[in-house]
Amino acid sequence: MKEKGKLRKVALVTGVSHGLGLALVHALLRAGYSVVGVSRSDPPPRVLAKSKQDGSFQWLPCDVSCPSQVHKTFVHVAEKFGFLTVLVNNAGIGKFAPLSETTIELWKDSLETNLSGAFYCIREAVPLLQKGGGGLIVNMTSVAAKYGLPNLSAYSASKSGLLGLTRSLAAELRQQNIHLCSVVLGATDTPFWDTAAHPQNWDRRSMLDPKAVARILTELIRSYPEIVTEEITLLPPAGIL
Repeated sequence: MKEKGKLRKVALVTGVSHGLGLALVHALLRAGYSVVGVSRSDPPPRVLAKSKQDGSFQWLPCDVSCPSQVHKTFVHVAEKFGFLTVLVNNAGIGKFAPLSETTIELWKDSLETNLSGAFYCIREAVPLLQKGGGGLIVNMTSVAAKYGLPNLSAYSASKSGLLGLTRSLAAELRQQNIHLCSVVLGATDTPFWDTAAHPQNWDRRSMLDPKAVARILTELIRSYPEIVTEEITLLPPAGIL
């Protein structure tokens, strides 16, 4: 796809049905990117309508924990654009539970979505980033990857793994002009808290605004490749939570 005689930048964002992923779609569209958004559930109708207006946004159903669905998504991107500029691994799930209530299913689901899902997307994205001359991969990690938060073992393990994966691949892929960035995020006011724990336990007003986070991430993405940010921590004023 071209814009005014030059290739338009293409971003793929996972987990776009709500929250930060949805806010990031809006911010990247305003910044002039063509955006492919994927999620297990539909984004709001007004977002889907955007794809019918000018084609700058397209939503695809995809469960990132399923390698075949991820592969199918990137085949579509290859056929439509031929390359990729940015991948944002934002899809994630989590639930507060003590060890005694952390079921095998919860453990596997957390690792498959938060860690394996990102790995599947990165593996598929690298050839498309190479075709575009290089690019940026942004992985949304969490303060839970660095700090011992109680009753959050499955989520913490998955995000710690994602942080380690990002650091390893940053060293491996740098020579291919592909760079990775970990975004270590504190509590953000998204629907995550509707299912992660009982809503009354958290003061959502003191959390980060997803629209503000999306603005920061978009500036980080736009500054690449002049500036390579390999890791950034964003916290609400009160601290981690």
